[in-house]
Amino acid sequence: VISLHFLSSLQSNTEGGRNTAFGTWAGDSNTTGSNNTFIGYDADASAGGLTNSTAIGNGAIVDASNKVRIGNDSVIVIGGKVGWSNLSDIRTKKDIKDIGLGLNFITSLRPVEFKTKEGDDRIHLGFVAQDIEVLLGEDYSILGIGADTDRMLSLRYTDFIAPLVKAVQELRVQKEEEISILKDQIAKQQAQIVALQKQLESIIVILKE
Repeated sequence: VISLHFLSSLQSNTEGGRNTAFGTWAGDSNTTGSNNTFIGYDADASAGGLTNSTAIGNGAIVDASNKVRIGNDSVIVIGGKVGWSNLSDIRTKKDIKDIGLGLNFITSLRPVEFKTKEGDDRIHLGFVAQDIEVLLGEDYSILGIGADTDRMLSLRYTDFIAPLVKAVQELRVQKEEEISILKDQIAKQQAQIVALQKQLESIIVILKE
């Protein structure tokens, strides 16, 4: 099986095939992995047997199969003119059901501010992946788990949108129930006031006689 690569790239490859590597030392950790792409100086994989993974940029390290990594730890901005669009067609999905994660999940989150050990010294806002793992375990794709020995964790922040929407919906239901209860209480109190007014009017009539 053919792998396309430049000199000084994919040097450790033994049984892997259909790999593409451009750049000095690109893909050098790959040994048996296949269908991988490494573009850039020292763009590499964290393990030798990954499949369908992509690392793009100087020192970019992809740590799991079927994953794309763009840039190294010093990169501080990845962007473009428009937002990223994710395929969401119903024909690509199965086992669709309403989510159970809502207000309780959102209120259990620990929002933090932090600085990264690599890159700039600016303050970032977000969550700690290990905290999310404690709350959800490993079943949800919101948590990315590296296949390397370090088991580096990552988060898909867009996956927080659905629980946030669910939380707002639950809050609305709660508020509507509270409003309904308050309306009933007000109606009862108004009825009591009317009854008391009638009693007072009757007493006044008696006193005038």
